[in-house]
Amino acid sequence: MNNLEFNPSSTSDCISNAENSQVADESKIRVTVRAPKNKASAYSPSAKSESKGMSSKETVTLHDRLSNVCAELNWRCYEHSLQLYLEEGQEQSLNYAENVIDALEHAVMLKRVARANRLIKQSGLSEAQLETNYNPNLFSFSDNFDPQRLGELEHDENLFIRGEPGVGKTLTALQYAKRAIYEKGYSIYFAYSTELFALLRDPIRAPDLLNKVKNVRLLILDDVGHEDIYEGNTNAFYNIVAYRLNKQKSTIITSGTAVEQWASRFDDRKLFESTVTRFVSKAYLMHMTGRNLYL
Repeated sequence: MNNLEFNPSSTSDCISNAENSQVADESKIRVTVRAPKNKASAYSPSAKSESKGMSSKETVTLHDRLSNVCAELNWRCYEHSLQLYLEEGQEQSLNYAENVIDALEHAVMLKRVARANRLIKQSGLSEAQLETNYNPNLFSFSDNFDPQRLGELEHDENLFIRGEPGVGKTLTALQYAKRAIYEKGYSIYFAYSTELFALLRDPIRAPDLLNKVKNVRLLILDDVGHEDIYEGNTNAFYNIVAYRLNKQKSTIITSGTAVEQWASRFDDRKLFESTVTRFVSKAYLMHMTGRNLYL
């Protein structure tokens, strides 16, 4: 996969890249979202989170820019000394402060590019998936959901996306993956559920793979409900989901089938149902209905 050419505007394509595609309301995918009881208002417009990215040069002072740079580069211990150095230059009417911070901000950008490339290699995402554009005009969101927050899963938040084939479940999940990598620097792993559980049957690959999917910051299990039935697959599912819930790591599950039908794909129905019930009780539930976007 080619290295990234980092473009800050690309990180928000999922909510701002569709000005040329207007869609009639009746043909839009309808999206409803229900939050867990303890986070009932987290997706409302009033709870919209403020961006924590580096502010523009026009709206912040040199001190603010330096503070942002030191935080990004883990240079907090040097911040005071650098601040004194810049202030000394200003007192002597030397104009190097702007150039110094410009150089440091460029270093931050290079660090972000390197970090994103490293995370992509470990993510399980293909280049085609990374290049997929999300058009918000194709969707009609329920009143309690602010589409500007699409992709902003916070620490320990989970999401369960339901819907018929072709309504944009995977497309939506990918926006969370891309924002996690590009904007937050989170480790993520994307896997088609059938492929993941097939690989977990391999005694050589299973231990390392299981450790990875349990510990990444964001795990996406796509299209759950079509797995091959084999002895022990429920334990694998339980180990992944229960561990991540206990460690407060975000998980996204997508499915085109009813939860009741999943049980037939796993060897321990009781354990499976209790695991799913626990996950659903702690997840945002997103239901998508409408036409097939790919037909």
